[in-house]
Amino acid sequence: MKQTPNEYAEMLIKSYSPLVTTWDCYNDVPVDDSSILKDACKCAINDVNNTIEALTELKFNYNYPTITYYTEVLNILKSKL
Repeated sequence: MKQTPNEYAEMLIKSYSPLVTTWDCYNDVPVDDSSILKDACKCAINDVNNTIEALTELKFNYNYPTITYYTEVLNILKSKL
């Protein structure tokens, strides 16, 4: 079963979160979760933008539903910033 755009956006954020955990060297603690969420969203947005760009370059008519799907994912990610 294909994921909904919202489920896919959440999956992307979760997959990038461990990669963007940043350390606050001044206080010697990890930065707060909201900063991690924003950074993970930015990575996910970049990922989805690259996917849309690659699909657009293929220029096949059957890519339109897929591009629409990824555009919806992109909008969901942008709303979380």
